[in-house]
Amino acid sequence: NTDATNALPASTVFDAVRTKPDTSYNQLGFTIGGPIRKNRLFYFGDYQYTRDILGKVYRGVVPTAEFRQGDFSAAPTKVYDPATGDAAGAGRTQFAGNRIPANRISPIALALLEHIPLPNLSGVALGQVNYQMNGQRDKFGHSFDTKITGVLNDSNTVSWRLSYQRPEVTEVPAQGYGDWGGPYSDQFFATGTNSTYSTAVNWTRTFSNTLLMDTRGGVSYYHNIARHTAWGKKLAEEVGISGINLDDWSSGPPRINIGNGFSSPALGYSNSLPWDRYERTWEVASTLTKLWGNHTIKFGADWRHNTDMLLQTQDNQGPRGGYTFGAAMTALPTDSSSQSGMANAFAAFLLDRPGGIARDLKVIDEPGTKHWSFFTFVHDKWQLSKKVTLDLGLRWEYYDPFVGIEGKGSLSNYDPTTNTLRVTGYGDYPDDLGVKKDLKTFNPRLGVSYRIDEKTVVRAGYGASTTPFP
Repeated sequence: NTDATNALPASTVFDAVRTKPDTSYNQLGFTIGGPIRKNRLFYFGDYQYTRDILGKVYRGVVPTAEFRQGDFSAAPTKVYDPATGDAAGAGRTQFAGNRIPANRISPIALALLEHIPLPNLSGVALGQVNYQMNGQRDKFGHSFDTKITGVLNDSNTVSWRLSYQRPEVTEVPAQGYGDWGGPYSDQFFATGTNSTYSTAVNWTRTFSNTLLMDTRGGVSYYHNIARHTAWGKKLAEEVGISGINLDDWSSGPPRINIGNGFSSPALGYSNSLPWDRYERTWEVASTLTKLWGNHTIKFGADWRHNTDMLLQTQDNQGPRGGYTFGAAMTALPTDSSSQSGMANAFAAFLLDRPGGIARDLKVIDEPGTKHWSFFTFVHDKWQLSKKVTLDLGLRWEYYDPFVGIEGKGSLSNYDPTTNTLRVTGYGDYPDDLGVKKDLKTFNPRLGVSYRIDEKTVVRAGYGASTTPFP
C-alpha cells in the first residue's frame, strides 16, 4: 500500500496555483495450498487485487475568447475571406479589421466551441500554453490461479489448473472537455478491459522406469475491449453534424484538427478507439519418452485450433471521421505569413472550411481468421561418451490455410495477373482463397555438445523452421 507515494506535486514550479492530482497505489493478495487427501489429492490457489491511481497534469493551447468571436485584430497575420478571389485563393480580400462578421461564423463551430475550455492561464503570448488541468488514469485488476493435483496410483497423476485475470484501465476525461475527448493523453480517454483465462488438464502416465507419457489439453483466451467515454452518445448529431453517428461503433464526436499551433485535436478521440479483439487457442499435445541405453528418445504430437479477431477502423481518422482545418483556406498565396498563421487556421474552422475530411467505415463485425495446425516430432539425445552428446531430431508441421471468421468478405488477396482483389465469397473464390496446402514441411534439428572439462562445454547446433503464413 503506497497511498500518496509522490512527494512532489505534479504541477510545475511556474504555476501560480499548485494543485496535486490524486495518486495512489494499493495491492493485496494471498496464496493458499495443501493436501485435501494425504498423499493423494492436493490444491493450490492465489489471488491478487491491484488499485493504481495515477495523477497527471495536462497543458495545452486553446483558442482565446477573442478568436472564438472571430476577432483576429491582435493577430500578427492577415485573415482573408475565402468567399472572395478564385478557386486557388488568388485575389482574396482581407476581412475588414481582421474580424469575421458574426453572421458568417458557422453555428456548428460555435456549438463545438462550447466543449473546448477557455484559457485559464493569463499573460500568455499567442501560441503558448494557456490552459492547464489535472488528469487521472485509473487501473484496477483482479487475478487468480488455482490448481488441483491428484495422484491416482504409482503410475498415474492428473492435474487441472485455471488462471484468470481482468485488468481494467480508464483514462478519465480531461477537466473542461467532458465526453468530447481532446488533445491530451494521446486522446485515449477511454475504458479498456482485458479478460483473460487459461485452463488445462494434464495426465502423466509412468509405464515403467524407462517409459513415460505426458498428455495435456486446454484452452487459452483473451478478450480486449476499449471504448471511449462517449460510447453510445450521438454527440456529432447534437452539434448538427449528421451522418456520423450511425451506431455505437461510430458514436461520439468527430476529430476536429486545427493546425498551426493549437493543441490537436481540439476535440475528438484517438483514431484507434474503439477496438474489440479476442483470441482463442485450443490445444491437445502428448509426448512419449523412452530411455534406451545411452539414448533418450522422445516422440510427440500437438494439435491446435486458433481463432483471432480484431475489429479496429483507424487508418483515416477513425469511425467517427475527422475534419482538418489549416491556414490555406483563409490565406493568400502571395502572403507567406498567412499560410502558417494560427489565426488563419482558426478562421477556417469558424467558417467551416476544412482542408481535409476523412473517415473509416466498418464493413463486417468480426474481421479475423481461424485455422488449425498439427505437429509431430521425434528427438534422440544420444550420449556418445562422457564428453560428447548428440541431439538428432525431425519435426513435421502442417498449417491449414486461413479462413475468415465471418466467411463472405472476410479475407482478400491481391491477384497481380489481373490487378484485382480476390475476396472470399464473391465470384468463385472459396473461403481459403485457394491457398495451397503444404504437406512437405519437414524440419531437421541437429546439436552437439563437447565437455572439455568440468567447467567448460562447447555447443553447436542447426535447426530449420517453417514460416506458416508468409
